[in-house]
This record gives sequence, C-alpha cells and structure tokens, in this order.
Amino acid sequence: MLIAIALVAAPALEVLAAPAAPTRISISATPRQVELVPGARATLRITAPEMPLLTVNVGQIEKLRSIGQGAFEATYLPPRETYPQVAIIVATSARGQGWLSLPLAGTGEVSVKADARGVATVSIGNQRFGPQRAGADGRALIRIVVPPGSREAVSGGKKMNLNTPDVSHVYVTSSRANVAADESAPLLVRAFAVTPQGKPRRSAPLELEASSGKLSVARETEPGVYESRWTLPPGVGAASVEARLTDEMASVSRTAVQRDPAKPRRLKLEVDRATVTAGEGTLDFSLSFEDGAGNPVDDVNPRATTSIGTFLGWTRGTPGRWMGHVSIPERLDGDNKLVIVASADDLLQRREVKLLPGPTAELTVNGGGGAGNGSPITLSVATLDRFGNPSDDSPPEARATLGKVDRPVRQRAGLYRVQYHPPASATAARDEITIRAGRAERVMRVPLRAPVDSRLAIAVKGGAAGRSGAFGPAAGAEAALWGLGSNRFGLVLEGTWFSFAQDNTLSTPSGPFALSSKASYLAFTGAPAWRQPLGRRTVLWASIGGGVVRAQSSSRLGGQPTIDEVRWVAAGTAAVSLGARMWGGYPFLEVRALYVGDPGLAGLSGSFTPIFLQLGYRFDAF
Repeated sequence: MLIAIALVAAPALEVLAAPAAPTRISISATPRQVELVPGARATLRITAPEMPLLTVNVGQIEKLRSIGQGAFEATYLPPRETYPQVAIIVATSARGQGWLSLPLAGTGEVSVKADARGVATVSIGNQRFGPQRAGADGRALIRIVVPPGSREAVSGGKKMNLNTPDVSHVYVTSSRANVAADESAPLLVRAFAVTPQGKPRRSAPLELEASSGKLSVARETEPGVYESRWTLPPGVGAASVEARLTDEMASVSRTAVQRDPAKPRRLKLEVDRATVTAGEGTLDFSLSFEDGAGNPVDDVNPRATTSIGTFLGWTRGTPGRWMGHVSIPERLDGDNKLVIVASADDLLQRREVKLLPGPTAELTVNGGGGAGNGSPITLSVATLDRFGNPSDDSPPEARATLGKVDRPVRQRAGLYRVQYHPPASATAARDEITIRAGRAERVMRVPLRAPVDSRLAIAVKGGAAGRSGAFGPAAGAEAALWGLGSNRFGLVLEGTWFSFAQDNTLSTPSGPFALSSKASYLAFTGAPAWRQPLGRRTVLWASIGGGVVRAQSSSRLGGQPTIDEVRWVAAGTAAVSLGARMWGGYPFLEVRALYVGDPGLAGLSGSFTPIFLQLGYRFDAF
C-alpha cells in the first residue's frame, strides 16, 4: 500500500539523507520494531528545515504536527495483515531527502510438542518463546513474534517452517505526483531496496521500467538508495515506473505520475458557414481547447457572446470540444455581420459571419405626383425581404407605358432611385410605370399634367364688382412673366377698371331733389404669381400683391353743376383663377379681392374691398 502525506518526527532510528540533497532529513521511530497486534502504532519524529512530504510502501501515516522549530511528529499505523514485512518510509522536501526502514514483526501462536518434562519452547533466531507446559494432548500453544526475514523456528531440537509469505523489499518514488499534460517534465525517480531483515541493500539487482518516456541508468547514491532521471514526454493520462529486484519475485513496486489536463493554451473557433440569411434558423460553431502540446483540454468553462441574435448554449462534443448554437434573427436592423466572441480564462477568439437578407419579396415605392411634359419625377424604390430587411439580391427593373424610365441607381442596400421622364406630348391622362424585383411587382399610375412652359402670358377679362350690396361693371387686362426660378412662379402686372353708380331722392322743405353719384376706379397692381397644372388640361393660378388706384367721384344735386373729384390711393390685391386649355389658350374664371384705400373726397370716402367675379381668356405669347 502506497501513501503520500507530509510527515514530521524527532530522534530514534537513524536515516541518511540523499547526498544529492543539500539538507539531511533524519527520521526515527519509537518503537524501532512494530509488533503487528491490534492497536499497534509507532511514533515518527522527523528533523527537517521545512515540512516534508512522506510516502510509505505499507501502512499509513497520520496526525502530522509540528513540535518545534524544524521538528515534526506523526503517527505510523501498520497494515491489518499480521505477517512480517518491512515498512519503507521516505521523507522529501524542496531541499532535502531521507528514509527509514521500519521492521514490522508478525505475531501469532504455534502448537508444538512438549518434551519429556511436559514443557515446550520455540526459538526464532536469538529469541526464545516459552517455556509453556503442555496440555493433556502433550502439545503446548506458544505465542511467538516473527521479525521480518525469519522463515524457520526451532522447537524440541527440530526445525519448523513458519510459512511466512513473500513480501516486497523495494519501494520506488517519483519527485512529482502530477505534471501538466503539455509539459516535458524531467523527474527524479528514487528506488529504496532493503534486505529481508530491513537493512539497506547494497548493489541490489534493481531493474527500472517506465510506461512512457526514458529512464537514465540508475546509480546507487547511498546504501540501498538508487536514483534515475525520468524524461516524461507530454501526454494525457497516467504514466508509471516499475521497480523490481530480479532475485525476488515479490519485490515489485510501482509509482505513477498523473499527467493532468494542462491550462488551455490555444483556442480554436470555427463556424459551419461563412454567410447566413435572416430568419434562417440556427448557426452552429465549434470551440476547441488545446494545451501547449496539442492535447485537448476538457476542464474549461467556455463563454460566448454574439453581436446579434441569441446565444442558445453549448453542446459537449469530443474531449476539449464544445458546440455553440446561435439563433439567426429575422430583423437585421442594419447589421451586415454576426460577430461571435468566445473566451475561456485569458484566451479569446472572434469570428465574423456575413449576414444577408432573404430574397426580395416586397417592393415599396415613394415619390411621384403629376408630371408635365419634360418635367421628370424621381421615385424611391425599396426592395425588401419577407421580414422587411433591405434586400439586394434582385435589383429592380422599371418600364413605363408612355414615358421613359432611366436605369435604377443604387443609393444604399435595398434602396434605388428611379427617374421617370413623361412623354413630350400625350393625350392620355396618366401613364403606368411597372417595377419588378425578383418575384415582387408594383404598378404606379402617374397623372400626366398639362404643359405650362410659356414665359409670357397675356389675358383679358371682364365681369362684375360688388361692394356692400352694390354692383358695377369691371374689366381688366394682365401680362404675366413666368420662369422666375421655376416655370411655376412669375410676376403679374394688371390693370383693372370698375365703377359704381347710385341715384337717390332727397326730401327737403323746399321739395324733393334728385342726387346722382358715380364712382370710377382704375387700379394698377403687380403681384408674385404661381401656377399649377391640375390634370392634363386644367391649370390653377394664384397671385397676391399691391399697387395704386385712381379713384374718381362725380356727383350732382338736382339741377346744380356736377362736382368731379380725383385722388390716387394705395391698393392691395389677391386673386385665384381656374382655367382649361382650349382654342390655343385658357378660358378662365377668376375671383379677385381688391383693397381700396380711403380717397377722402367730399363725395367719396372710406376704404373698402370689392369682390370681382370675372371671365377671361389667357393665351401664351411665347
């Protein structure tokens, strides 16, 4: 039985330290020979500069304790077997080594025939047991103690075989019990050989054999102590050295060194594919750990994080290997790669997997509106997969029934700009644009608006003006200059005439008198203007501005002379008109409001705002 513990002791039996060690460790035992009876034990005392490590071939050692500076004490418990053998106790420390062979004497009773006096004795070596008086059968039962190495006893002048079993007289140890699997470790192997009586055996016929690696030729460093250098290569699992004495079949001892999994030195992260598609399910990756010699390391707690998606956990594989699982998200939210970061201890690996959207399943189109001849419109086309991710697997194709569509221009992933040019001339009210990408298709109907490309337009109009229940004729003319920054904007200069007449009868003491009054106005205004096609033929115009008004008042009371007054006042104007293209121009209906300042005349005072309702005709000069 082999026991490895730390042990201490004080003086009793001498032990020689190994010459190779700079410090001598001495071990002694009390008693010097242990008789194998129930409750047997020995007190070990060790003198060493530091607490040593103690191993023993049979039995066990316990209760290690310090009893002073450099002094230690422990208890040796022999094995349960009661036959004689030798306990070889070895103490080692970082700076010293020593050993002790402790005889274990067997105990028992033998039945021997008494002599003529009825008395029997037994002799083993120089020890004599008895005398013991025989019983009625002429035999005596004598208790004996058999020291190791004793095979025979003598009783009544006759030899008798004690039938003691063969035991081992060699014990082998290694300087280390554990090494890292990736370590090429040079170890010191010591073998201790004793005689059957427990004395150090010089020049013992020792053989050493290693299960792995190489052993140097053993050399005897002191009586009974043999040393060899064991070069153990990297590897996993236990390796052992066996020592045997070639002249004793039972003298065999083994020591084992456990090559423990080393700290991981290399981390390998591998993914099962370089690209994944949104909503594709699960991405698997493998994680493997190796020590410095390439051996798998299994005692690892791996960790993993992902930039997108959900890490689902690990599945154990072969030793040192784990399989990780990541759910691939349906929505990419602008991410174009999935980053996996795996780590353990101070090792870290990172892998990137390209994230792709699914095939185009949907199209969205923004922009459009009415298009006049020669006025292109821009459409924004988005190509999306079934989860709404921008997709580029099928660039869109567009065509128009009447107009022309430029080749789509990619703006970014899944977004394209499409330029539509309406026909130069067309009688249709709308055009159809068909856009396809993959299996997705959208059809857009674009209204075709009337062209409004003229630079100078002239109009005449006439109608009625109304104010406070009074109505009068109105007429006017305008000239509009378009293309101020855009053909939708321009400047309108306008002249408008309108008048109001009123006849009243005044009652006076002298009798009734007729009062006739007439007010005439001539307005000159300028205003910024805007025009907008509403379909293929219809156009809307609007303007707002200001100017001046010539206000003239004529009044006559009865047969008296007519009183005429004239004054210029400020004016403001706002107008909206709607027309349709016809006869080469635009017949239109106009509603206008004209603010007239207070002229302050005797027959005409106070500001007012007449409302005009007029019909006119507007044609393009060029």
